[in-house]
Amino acid sequence: MKKMATIVAVLALAACNDTASEPPVVEETMTAEPVEAAAMGVDGNPSWGKYKVTAGDGTTYDYDVREDGTYTAVGSDGSNVTGTWTEATPGAWCETPEGGEEACYTETMNEDGTWTATSNADPANVATVERVEG
Repeated sequence: MKKMATIVAVLALAACNDTASEPPVVEETMTAEPVEAAAMGVDGNPSWGKYKVTAGDGTTYDYDVREDGTYTAVGSDGSNVTGTWTEATPGAWCETPEGGEEACYTETMNEDGTWTATSNADPANVATVERVEG
């Protein structure tokens, strides 16, 4: 009798182990993670990179536009500006210098591969932008 109880107990444990060794059925629902669109320049490339900007008065600025939304602009007049930028759609550039106010520009491509940036606040304020790297 003792032998029979031991066999029944072993069989019961084996039965429990069989169901425990099977992986549980789990139903998962996949949801798409929102993908943040990369900011694109008016030339179809990512907005970040290095640029030479020539203002209407002839002053040039070397812009280092970073993917993290920051930029540095060093002017031929000795100025050095840092700030943040956005480009929600190609050709809609906005920059905010550190301690200053946001300025936005509408950009249009030129046939020579450069583009024209026209200030939204002052259409007489026009600059030529040339991508030099990136």
